Amino acid sequence: MIPIAKGNERTTWPRRDEPGTAFLWPSIACLIALIAFGAQWWDNYRLREQLRTTSAQHTAALEKQAVVIQSIQSQRHEERRLIEQNCRAQVRWMAEMRDSFTNLNEAQVKAQVVAQQLNDERRYNQWNAQSIVSVFNSAASAGAPWRGKSRDALVEEVLAGMTPVAGPFAGKTFRVPNFSLEEAFLCAPFIALDAEKGLVYDQSGRQPLPNEGSTLVPIAARKADRKRLTGNP
Repeated sequence: MIPIAKGNERTTWPRRDEPGTAFLWPSIACLIALIAFGAQWWDNYRLREQLRTTSAQHTAALEKQAVVIQSIQSQRHEERRLIEQNCRAQVRWMAEMRDSFTNLNEAQVKAQVVAQQLNDERRYNQWNAQSIVSVFNSAASAGAPWRGKSRDALVEEVLAGMTPVAGPFAGKTFRVPNFSLEEAFLCAPFIALDAEKGLVYDQSGRQPLPNEGSTLVPIAARKADRKRLTGNP
């Protein structure tokens, strides 16, 4: 009801709406609600699309990162494999070097032993040669009639012994005691024949070995010693 004033009185008249006015405001409200809902839905859609795009980008980035990590892991695995292979090779090389040094030391020790033996044999042969030459010179000074014309023949006479027939040493035999033919054969390189057809000591040991026909040693022993001393058969 709408009040109508007449003078000092107020008269209430019933309100009458225009046709369709009753549905206008609800329609507007529904339209506004739909617009708001559509805007909200659009915002949500854009947000979902943005999230989907971001998720796809993150997924792609994670896949690329996984590929890079896998590549790095593969590279590190290969590097570790190469390092282990190099370490094993170094260990084998060190073991081979240790074995080589061990073999070298053993060879050096054997060579030193052989060199010492050869040196001892050389000194022993030098001493024997000096003994033969000393006995020869002593007997020659005492008047012993040496008859040999070669070094080998004179050495054989010294081994057999020689007795002067005149002078103060007449009847005394000059010879090297306890001396074998093999020892005479081995010390022969240190005995030389001088210009006066006498025996002299040669420290260099470069004199030839006894001839093949010499009776200083048996043939078999002579060949064996010749091969050992000269390296020739």
